[in-house]
Amino acid sequence: MPVFQLRWVNRSNPGAIQDWQIGGAVADNFQLQQDYVRAAVLTINNSANFMISVTSANHIAAASLAYTAATNQWTLNSMTPNEFQLAVGGGIVTVRCVLNDVQAAGRLEYDAMEPELQRADAA
Repeated sequence: MPVFQLRWVNRSNPGAIQDWQIGGAVADNFQLQQDYVRAAVLTINNSANFMISVTSANHIAAASLAYTAATNQWTLNSMTPNEFQLAVGGGIVTVRCVLNDVQAAGRLEYDAMEPELQRADAA
């Protein structure tokens, strides 16, 4: 039965506070400041899956982390692949999230509204 150290890491730049929620083989939720790490030691008897959700001020990223016991391989899949990084070695499995806060100050903002009907000019 392999023993792994799982590490969840906030690598946002500039520093966003991230809220993490882990489900599947382990259930946990926590908040990480920039460059902070949450670690756990886990013994895995068979293959295992972890669902990961990370939110910052107004953004969300999600991924699934899977361990396949038959091949001793870890894989990370995400619909937002630019937001996550996986590093594996020496029994340490590190999932980094680089989800940032995007500031809207000084940028154009649009509101969705009902379209207005306008009369066509008479030709």
